[in-house]
Amino acid sequence: MAIKQGEPAFEKFLSQTVSDWNKTGYVLQLETKYHIQHSKFAEDAHKAAK
Repeated sequence: MAIKQGEPAFEKFLSQTVSDWNKTGYVLQLETKYHIQHSKFAEDAHKAAK
């Protein structure tokens, strides 16, 4: 994701949100829900965030 420079509060919020998604496996859950094969990126991010 890209954000406009000079938006530190939004950058922090987005960073924390994506970190939470990785920790909880949210992206993997969405891939499963919508019958999408799990991406290597999402699997690796989830493993790294545990």
